[in-house]
Amino acid sequence: VQLIKNKASGKLFAMKRVQQNKHTSAELAVFKVLDNPYIVRLYNILQDDEEADEVLFFVMDYCAGGDLMMWMKLREQRLVGGGPKTYRPPETWLAAGILWQML
Repeated sequence: VQLIKNKASGKLFAMKRVQQNKHTSAELAVFKVLDNPYIVRLYNILQDDEEADEVLFFVMDYCAGGDLMMWMKLREQRLVGGGPKTYRPPETWLAAGILWQML
């Protein structure tokens, strides 16, 4: 995932490089039905014709502060190491609940 900037508006976005496989269709289907302020929004899908493999680029909301995987790894390290517990924004739990309801 890399940070990109819209030249006209100056708005920041995240661009995720995705190798097309059987899971790509499922990920796109989830993005299409999600409309929630606590879950990143997919704005555009780009394809590079010069890529040897079938690669897509998802342009989505940029969320400062890292991704969910980073926070989960940090949590695991702190729990194993006995470090201090960290605050988890309620929005994270709301988003997780919304995704679980979809399953």
